Amino acid sequence: MAAHPRHPGRQPADKIATGRAVTGQDAVWIALRALSGGQGITLDRIMGYFAEARAPRLSADRKTVKDYLARLTAAAILTEADGAYLLAQDDGAKTPRVRRDGSRVEMGAGRRAIWRTIRILGQFTLDDLVRLGSTEEVAINRVDATHFVRWLVRAGYVMVTDRPADNRIPTGYRLLPSKSTGPLPPQIQRSHQLFDPNLRKVVWREEEPACL
Repeated sequence: MAAHPRHPGRQPADKIATGRAVTGQDAVWIALRALSGGQGITLDRIMGYFAEARAPRLSADRKTVKDYLARLTAAAILTEADGAYLLAQDDGAKTPRVRRDGSRVEMGAGRRAIWRTIRILGQFTLDDLVRLGSTEEVAINRVDATHFVRWLVRAGYVMVTDRPADNRIPTGYRLLPSKSTGPLPPQIQRSHQLFDPNLRKVVWREEEPACL
């Protein structure tokens, strides 16, 4: 009997187990893709998948799972019959962000939420950005927040205020008042530079190593 092909971009469970804990909608999406393949996916199957030894770093409570299943069904990403779901549209490894009415959260909404929260707080931690910046419509991803803040530090928009002696990862940051340039978030461009749409100019560029 031929093995079912893997979905492109699917993370093997052993990779998940050794990486950072994945929670909430991200965990539900990983479970849905892992459990798809013809048999209906139920709430109990998803919760059982979280409990399995091969996926110990995935977790979401039943309320979060039910809410996300309803959103994906409204968006026609899932189809539902008698409490069992089928994955009708596999968007790949990136978790779909969907409102309760089934409409998609527009691209870039996460960065705008992060930047808005930074400007409101002034002084912040990454946990602050995820906890206070996330809304029902936009869930801030910690990995994306870390990446964005790192670029803001490089460009001199944000300074590190707290770095534990035994840990290289900063835990506190502060936005320089002069760098609160406007409502639009600075854009990390593929050419390894930061463009500020409020100023309409490149504000930092990664220097290429000198040719010897």
